[in-house]
Amino acid sequence: MMGEQTTTCCQICENWKGNGFYLLDAFICKDCEHLMVNTSPDQEIYSYFIERLKERRMHSYLM
Repeated sequence: MMGEQTTTCCQICENWKGNGFYLLDAFICKDCEHLMVNTSPDQEIYSYFIERLKERRMHSYLM
């Protein structure tokens, strides 16, 4: 099936995307990666990113 792109659920936005990377076992889409690298720690959304990644880590421990 040439031309098909696999999609994976992004740990941050929870949307199914085809472009991104894995940080340990958490998939992060390119859109969220862009937001994350352009966010400073003093911005409110920064803590949201951290919480979303922590949720994944805790979920992995429970499995």
